[in-house]
Amino acid sequence: MQGLQVRFHSFCHISDADVACLSLQVKLRGVRIELTEVEHHLSSFPGVKQALVVVHTDSIQQQHLVGYLSPDTIDTEQLRQHVAKFLPKQMIPETFVLLDQFPKMPNGKADRASLPEPKYSDMAKADYAAPSNEVQEAVRLPMLTHPLVVFGSKGIQM
Repeated sequence: MQGLQVRFHSFCHISDADVACLSLQVKLRGVRIELTEVEHHLSSFPGVKQALVVVHTDSIQQQHLVGYLSPDTIDTEQLRQHVAKFLPKQMIPETFVLLDQFPKMPNGKADRASLPEPKYSDMAKADYAAPSNEVQEAVRLPMLTHPLVVFGSKGIQM
């Protein structure tokens, strides 16, 4: 069941506290993403039997869209190109985890909370663009030496 679940009071009054969202919609970096829509397009790729998409938070509190796929023999680059035909860049998972089977809850549904942690080192490097002039390089250098920056390759899209 997706959509909104609402509790009506007398005289058809609905309060904000009585509305519960049943869909799998998340907000990631200011963009609302319907996870079931991403899962649908991942599942349409030949060879994918089942797909789940979740938002994981890494050790430095950065959120990442992660796709879990079954079976574990899929070319993720071709899958990424396939999904890019239907979805904007923000809705394409940053990394994929390939599994034989998904963990199940007692009722038989996939247990999203029990999915394994992704390896963030496997993330796509396609978005990196090196600085192309002195101004971009001058802005990039202080960011690389700042003590709060943990990543090694910062492109010009920051």
